[in-house]
Amino acid sequence: RGFNWGTLVLAQVQALAIIIFGELFVGTARSLNDAENHRTETDYEDALIAKTFLFSFINSYTVLFFNAFITLFEVRLQLQCVNTSTGKIDCMTEV
Repeated sequence: RGFNWGTLVLAQVQALAIIIFGELFVGTARSLNDAENHRTETDYEDALIAKTFLFSFINSYTVLFFNAFITLFEVRLQLQCVNTSTGKIDCMTEV
């Protein structure tokens, strides 16, 4: 069938988006933390660590969850739309 360039390009875009959003959040987390009124330096650092960890987790694993669950749904949908006479994916026959 040939090489699927779309998959490669999408993977590169997702990797680039993770890096860009990760860098953008570092400045945003510091700005948000500076605007808060922390009593001690330890409270400030704890809040910054919590924000950074939460965003890093979401930023890194969203792609994994997307690929695991949304792609699975797409594959199931394609399997349901296979035209038995031609063998091609064709959901319009159901309509």
